[in-house]
Amino acid sequence: MFPSLYTIRTFFNYKNVRRLQTSIIRTSDQLFVHRDSEVDNPSIPFEFNEANKKRIEALLKIYPEGHKRGAMIPLLDLAQRQYGWLPISAMHKVAEILNIPRMRVYEVATFYTMFNRRPMGKYHVQICTCTPCWLRDSDSIVEAVTKVTNCKVGEMSADKLFTVSEVECLGACANAPMFQVNDDYYEDLTPESAISIINAFKKGERPPPGPQNSPRFAADPAGGLTSLTSPPPGPGFGVRSDL
Repeated sequence: MFPSLYTIRTFFNYKNVRRLQTSIIRTSDQLFVHRDSEVDNPSIPFEFNEANKKRIEALLKIYPEGHKRGAMIPLLDLAQRQYGWLPISAMHKVAEILNIPRMRVYEVATFYTMFNRRPMGKYHVQICTCTPCWLRDSDSIVEAVTKVTNCKVGEMSADKLFTVSEVECLGACANAPMFQVNDDYYEDLTPESAISIINAFKKGERPPPGPQNSPRFAADPAGGLTSLTSPPPGPGFGVRSDL
């Protein structure tokens, strides 16, 4: 017997259940086609700082002549880390350094979701809402983070400290729910621990990454180790004596 339309609507309107599809604007879906703006246009100069120039020089030595374009992603990453996001002028600078057409850089910068093509907050909070995290109530993490940052998903907070994004799987399913802040993973979250982490960033602190509210290390079983709890046997273990 099929459920009635009323039953289906009631189920999806329950506050803790969200539809599988979403209308949220995701960071990676924006600006595949460039449009000049006051903050992002070719007339705004971009130049790598001296420290990054030295890094670029070292990177380019890794690649043989004719294959320098292999350094494109590392150079784009350096540009984004220096500027906070990836403007069109930074992409042009990378094309100039590698001596390649600008279009080749556009193709890479608009394909990979790690490159942000719009101004970002100092801390980019990427909340995983893929199936494992969703089953572990990632919705409550989204709600807590957007509330404590006073920032909607896909937007930057008024103080320019935070940008909040919903993202697909970040590969820490055993530690769901989790989010990533810049380069660090924060796992085994609750709404309370998520708020505590954000408040620490507001104070200029760097809270310890990894599992929260849990004694386990990395992706160890939540209830403790169940195997490999003693030194492994030595050579010859399990080998027949008549062989």
